[in-house]
Amino acid sequence: MHLKKYEWVGRPDIGDCSLWVRSAALEFDDGLWQCQVTASDFTTQDALASEPARLVVRGKYLRN
Repeated sequence: MHLKKYEWVGRPDIGDCSLWVRSAALEFDDGLWQCQVTASDFTTQDALASEPARLVVRGKYLRN
């Protein structure tokens, strides 16, 4: 991940994989996002993937 761009803010204990996207940009961040967890080892089939969530970047946010 890119430092200071994306920050994990979810609670894995309840299955929340929320992500904070700083300075969202149309060319980088607009689109479908999905939380994915790889398997714990080669033989275990415990990988997870969430349903896609759409992030729509509509305009530039200006901070005063």
